Amino acid sequence: MDVTKVVVSWTAPSNSGGTGVPISAYQVLFKQSNGLYSTIDLECDGTDPVILAALQCKVEMTTLLASPFNLVEGNLVTVVVQALNVIDYSVPSVPNTAGVLA
Repeated sequence: MDVTKVVVSWTAPSNSGGTGVPISAYQVLFKQSNGLYSTIDLECDGTDPVILAALQCKVEMTTLLASPFNLVEGNLVTVVVQALNVIDYSVPSVPNTAGVLA
């Protein structure tokens, strides 16, 4: 087990938002210490075919400890995920926790 990374995983929506159109990517948004959400494209790029297929990415703890996230050890890592198809992004998921920085 790699204790220097936080694993984020999600479940694909069951019906592509009711459109029947396949999902082409995911946008994974991490909550910053100021309450805003942003992506970590270098480590959790939802357009990457490997991440898209696995429904999972791994983010270095050092990334989450640094700006703009500025989390501290013991913080929960909060994430929302949106699916993308040719129509648009879905409504974001309910915020969920990916793990504790330790």
